[in-house]
Amino acid sequence: MAWHWLAPFRDVDLPAATPRVLSVTQLSATSAIVRLSSDATAAFVSVECSAVVGAFSDAGFLLLAGDAPTSIWFVAQEPFEKKAFETALRVTSLRDTYPVS
Repeated sequence: MAWHWLAPFRDVDLPAATPRVLSVTQLSATSAIVRLSSDATAAFVSVECSAVVGAFSDAGFLLLAGDAPTSIWFVAQEPFEKKAFETALRVTSLRDTYPVS
């Protein structure tokens, strides 16, 4: 799905959103699915993990409030433990990158 932004983000008062991880399902020793949702629309959501080296299927995506949870894939370079992965996950959005007024 494609989105067309009607104004530059610097001109938009984005709502304070709390994108969060709903669940993590480990599929194999080196892969997992992360399910996310948000209480408000969150633009350019990104997920990082400081404990496991790997890549997520989406680098920056939109979470709409009230939508079904979004799932992204994670593939690690080496086997990992689910608990360590879950604990080190960090979810941010565009709104987190500038000061709150």
